[in-house]
Amino acid sequence: MPTRKNLRSLTNAEKTEFINAVRALKANGRYNQFVLRHAQAPMAGIHRSPAFLPWHRQFILDYERELQQVAGNPNLGLPYWNWTEDAALPNPRTAPIWADNFLGGNGDPNDNWIVKSGPFRVGQWTIIDGNGNPAGALRRQFGVNVPTLPSQADINNLMSPIPYDVSPWNMTSNPSFRNRLEGWYPVSPGLHNRVHVWVGGSMMPMTSPNDPVFFLHHCFVDKLWADWQARFPNQNYLPTGGGPRGHNLNDPMERTLSGSVTPASVLNIAALGYRYDTDPVPVRLAQTTWIHGHSMQIEFPDRVNLVWRAGYFIRVGGRQTTENWFHFAIPTPVIVNDRRLRADAVLLRFRTNSDSAFVHAVHVYDGENRIAAHENLRLSPRTWSLQRLDVPNNPEIRWGIGISIGVRFQGTTTNDNLIEFSSAGSEFLV
Repeated sequence: MPTRKNLRSLTNAEKTEFINAVRALKANGRYNQFVLRHAQAPMAGIHRSPAFLPWHRQFILDYERELQQVAGNPNLGLPYWNWTEDAALPNPRTAPIWADNFLGGNGDPNDNWIVKSGPFRVGQWTIIDGNGNPAGALRRQFGVNVPTLPSQADINNLMSPIPYDVSPWNMTSNPSFRNRLEGWYPVSPGLHNRVHVWVGGSMMPMTSPNDPVFFLHHCFVDKLWADWQARFPNQNYLPTGGGPRGHNLNDPMERTLSGSVTPASVLNIAALGYRYDTDPVPVRLAQTTWIHGHSMQIEFPDRVNLVWRAGYFIRVGGRQTTENWFHFAIPTPVIVNDRRLRADAVLLRFRTNSDSAFVHAVHVYDGENRIAAHENLRLSPRTWSLQRLDVPNNPEIRWGIGISIGVRFQGTTTNDNLIEFSSAGSEFLV
């Protein structure tokens, strides 16, 4: 099941895979079809009304599936942009999302706000108008139309047990979770709308999917709805009937691929086949096995200054400017109740003394077969931290799980290069 992650937690490899998939979708013409589908839908069919959230849930799900297809990775998850984190920065224009190796930055105020950095810069990305005609370069105007992004306080105010929506089912509805999240009440522009206006440029008209940030923005909007659904399960979708055509619970919505998608068909994200990184672990979990840190094996003992095994953990001090690998053999049941278990994830609990010592790679093996490789990491928690790393495609286990952890030591002292492991484990599915 794909996990949609906060973009800030993506590894460099995951960022590259995502950007390459977006560019491939643009190259094969499918990306522009999403722009047209949004631009040519009736405004009242997908905005300012109850179907706003379910329609966009299906829309970004279709987009995510297209990305998975061009990437050849069924577990690729659409990242989400938690704009409240950027709102808390002294300068949101320098947030990680706008880095050159991700979405690129603001437009040039001296050249019609044309974007000139990142993979979607002028010459690398051409937008289209509502009829599908080329319309020049991508444009962004950070903070020109409204000065701030929505804050965490705005989200806290949103998360209350009010009805999903109420009559007259439009931009005046109150109290309405949908209307507040869409951003028409109590202030306008708020929440969803405010982000479009803050980014500005190509994010302003109905062709707003021209900017790839559209999908990361709406992914977070979808997450907020999913979080609200989980927190207030008795607040059901409304209207069930008697509302505008295309907005009742079992009405087909406007301009969906099959023409038969209803709000009712997209209410459960687990049934749609994805989850968010803050969701509880799926209940398909069969069992978890652990081994304590003192059992860890060191691949290159001559590259460490200190090894201390005490109680349940191990403390290692690496030599300056060295790399080492540490190995755990995880107790593995393999077969339970006549069924071979599948690997779902590995778990590591560790901490470091400084940024100079960090985990840069985690490899997972079933016997001699490597079944997962997480590269280009930089994990360096100061307090005990439990890291969960997925095993793609949940392969059946035949021999037993081994975890190999690559660590780099770049400090000038042994104290700077300390890392401690308390335990490692693996989660298995039936």
